[in-house]
Amino acid sequence: MRNLKKILAVITVIAMIASMLVVPALAEGFQYEDEATILNKLGLMEGYGLGDDTNRLQGLIFAIKAAGKASEVNAMTDEEAAAILAEKVVDADEVPAWGIKWAAYAVKNGYTSGTDASVAPKIKFSPLKGISVTELLVWVMNIGMGYNFGTDVVVAEAVKAGVITLNQALELQAKDTLIRDDVAGVLFGACKNGVNADGKKFIQSLIDAGFVSEADAVEAGLVEAKPVKPEVVSITADNLKEVTVVFNKALDKDTVKAENIKIDGEAATVSLNDDKVTVVITMKAKLENQKDYKLVVEKVKDTDGNEIAKTEKSFRAFDATLPVAESITVTGPKNFTIEFSEPIETAGTVEVKSGSYVLGVGTPSISGKKATVELYSSLTDGTTYEVTVKDFVDYAGYKNIIKTFNLAYAKDGNAPVATVEKAEQTYVKVKFDKPVTGLVKEQFWHSFTAWTAKGIYKAEGMTADRRD
Repeated sequence: MRNLKKILAVITVIAMIASMLVVPALAEGFQYEDEATILNKLGLMEGYGLGDDTNRLQGLIFAIKAAGKASEVNAMTDEEAAAILAEKVVDADEVPAWGIKWAAYAVKNGYTSGTDASVAPKIKFSPLKGISVTELLVWVMNIGMGYNFGTDVVVAEAVKAGVITLNQALELQAKDTLIRDDVAGVLFGACKNGVNADGKKFIQSLIDAGFVSEADAVEAGLVEAKPVKPEVVSITADNLKEVTVVFNKALDKDTVKAENIKIDGEAATVSLNDDKVTVVITMKAKLENQKDYKLVVEKVKDTDGNEIAKTEKSFRAFDATLPVAESITVTGPKNFTIEFSEPIETAGTVEVKSGSYVLGVGTPSISGKKATVELYSSLTDGTTYEVTVKDFVDYAGYKNIIKTFNLAYAKDGNAPVATVEKAEQTYVKVKFDKPVTGLVKEQFWHSFTAWTAKGIYKAEGMTADRRD
């Protein structure tokens, strides 16, 4: 109950301030234009122009509404409200008709003691009187921040609590009535630096109450972003050869390796996708369909150097879908590759036709999700072929959905381009922009010694590397 009261009190203060503030086409001379803009984005400002005066009744009405008590106000009868004002408020005739119930409710519940102690125990409400800095700070600090200060000390205590600076205190105390620009400065100070009676920052109270989102407060510079610990977000094993693990932060690729990411101790290779948060674990032996496995992650770091706590999570391998041939790409006059939706275990058949003419096709070579097809004769420039793919089998034993592609072939007249992708003292990696053939020792050299192509990878283009 105490926590609920605190939350309602926080929202009450914000709503009260919201009734006083706005970010219009700001005129020159306002001190807190930028601050008002930030408060507006946070949903803490609405109402009138920054140069307009404020009044007491206006603030109390919005405060009561935000506290969720509007229904209680509306439940009061006109007679009851009029009776309260007649009995306890000496200037009841100054309360506008639209504010009678609200003023009566505020008096009844002790939300205000009025503006003139000499009339106690009655109250001089002064509904349309401008707000002074002491009145504003009493509302902010007592209702919203958990303090219990009177007008005699509230300004000094507000300085101590970080709500306003000493310079603001001196400036605002010289004013009989605050304009909305002044209120923007006070509210922004409370949000930026104010500390509640319980030691919690005022802005954090607004966040905890759900009035301000933490992300918006971080963007506004009112709170520092909390460091996010690296952790596993999801594990997916919808085919029996690959397990996809998604993390919540970008990972240090040097720590993404098989000894740090394991599945029940089974042999596997581990790779990090370009998004730096998705890790693909390719099993040496296929998983068993509908069987539970355990993922163990340790010693993996994010790009900020934070190490993930040792994580053990269970998941189920579950493949209930047929493989699909998704794309086909020409890689040469006698070659093309087929990309499947999941890794393929057993090659099927590929038929290549142009009209009634059928090209001879060798047995496709399988590597993960790709099938490389070699033709017995070259494709003809400017000809479109029908390529039918069928009977390729995934690791769950499902055959692919039969699919026919239209493959247009145009002779490539551009020579391949080689770029050095990575170079170290004893290691150079050269990447070509398209598949190439004929990589031999004599084609690699530098000024000191000959180089030999030690590895050729058919990924996007072909890559030759050398390690001495």
